[in-house]
Amino acid sequence: MRLLEGELLDVVYVRAEGAKALARLVGESSGLSTFTPGAPSVMRRLRGPAGELLSAAAASCERAATLRRGAQELSNATLATVDDESAAPETSTVHALVVDRLRAPASLDTLLDDVAHDDALVLEALVDLLRRGRVRRVGAEGSSTQLCTPEQLHVVRATAARARAAGFAGPARVVFAGTPGRLGVFAHSVLGVADAVPSGEAAPPAPIPYPIATLRLGDGVEIEVVALPLVPTYAPLWGLSVAGAAVVVRLDGGAAEALEEACEMAGVRVKPLDSASGAITETSPSRAAALIRAALELDG
Repeated sequence: MRLLEGELLDVVYVRAEGAKALARLVGESSGLSTFTPGAPSVMRRLRGPAGELLSAAAASCERAATLRRGAQELSNATLATVDDESAAPETSTVHALVVDRLRAPASLDTLLDDVAHDDALVLEALVDLLRRGRVRRVGAEGSSTQLCTPEQLHVVRATAARARAAGFAGPARVVFAGTPGRLGVFAHSVLGVADAVPSGEAAPPAPIPYPIATLRLGDGVEIEVVALPLVPTYAPLWGLSVAGAAVVVRLDGGAAEALEEACEMAGVRVKPLDSASGAITETSPSRAAALIRAALELDG
């Protein structure tokens, strides 16, 4: 807490600042304090009498606690935005920020830390977005599944070994193309597949192709899973990603013509996976594993 002549100027609580930090601070029931005089000048984020600021923070803290108790089932879930081209733009700033942040799946705690607005406002927006279907749960953290059964492993391994493109180094590469939000959900689910090794690179802020993970099947056979966001502005970069891929799987109908052109120039087949395996609802590791197996089968 930063004070000047008795006035509260600012509060910092871990990553939160200002009113959000003060609301979190008043929720603490114990702790130690140290007063350090003569601190350098700081940015003023809080204005008004300290009593009013504390009362507002206490009310916000209680409101956030009530909302969290009502949404306890979200505590261990991962949340993600549902892409919907027909949805109208969000009129609330907080709603829009929640939708934007959850284009990459995140836990409730991460969402609250990353959106700078008051926790109660973020929770209220989240509850409304869940009710409207703009945000969904994509499974509990820590869930995991095998890519295939032990009986299927030798077939999948042989298929992956054959799928390596001639003249290209590295493992067989399967590219999944879709809207950024759908790929964010899919990437999260892929990382829940057993023996999936994350690429070590965070998803880039711009919607450009990026590696999700490498699946190690044993005996030196691997599958690299790559995401290709279908944002036409970045179509000139797609050729670099699809060249040498075993197969490009289209998860939805976005930018179909541009994707077909990029794959045709690279000599790679593009397949609409939904026509082969039904509706796409890649919201769990088991579903992601099924999609990867289907992609290899399409290649074979």
